[in-house]
Amino acid sequence: MSRPNGAQSRKLVDPPEGGWGWIIVFYLFMINVLAMGILKSFGFLSIALQETFEASMEQISWIGSIMSCVRLTAGPFAAIFCAKIGEKQTGILGGAMVSIGLFLSSYSEKISYLYFSLGLLSGAGFAFLSQAAALNTTRYFRRKLTTACAISRSGTGLTFALAPFLQYLLNEYGSQGAILILCGLTLHLIPLGMLNRPIYLKQDAAEGRDWRQGQQKKPDLPEEKTDRVTAGGSLQE
Repeated sequence: MSRPNGAQSRKLVDPPEGGWGWIIVFYLFMINVLAMGILKSFGFLSIALQETFEASMEQISWIGSIMSCVRLTAGPFAAIFCAKIGEKQTGILGGAMVSIGLFLSSYSEKISYLYFSLGLLSGAGFAFLSQAAALNTTRYFRRKLTTACAISRSGTGLTFALAPFLQYLLNEYGSQGAILILCGLTLHLIPLGMLNRPIYLKQDAAEGRDWRQGQQKKPDLPEEKTDRVTAGGSLQE
């Protein structure tokens, strides 16, 4: 008998409707707090950046626009990464992208660099974080999925607390120092991403579906019998 491999050798379970799933809900909750908090508090940061770089508000507003746009439009690319390397690795990658983008932005000397580091790189990182956690949440919950999504999305409501905190950082450390401290906060999303534990469902195995690719596998067909002509000229199956 051949030894099972891949997903077949892993422990297959039903959606637990809780358990470790609540840890992933907390992970998504914190992503919403930090991601949406930075986006919604960008108005405070834009004023400080305008004074630092002596740029127009139109130039500064492009940074927040790019970040918001990329956070939403990069979702399909994040889904591809989740399918190829898994939700856990994608979330860790997203946390690293956000932190690197903020770190580079803290040392940026031109406003054009912020379009890439803060707008594009950090925005894509937020997309990878949100997509990885949201996809794994749907695997841990079925009946309680609505409750789990509601709790995780409620983190967006706590973003008001980040606005006065960011204003304090700007007053004490300036725009570059405040961005560097935000980088330190978002670094915590990398170890939090390690909590995004994958789960292997019986339903996927029963339907013959690969747990990552989401593609229906073709059933193994029996080998067709062929007739062979022996050296003596007689037919043999």
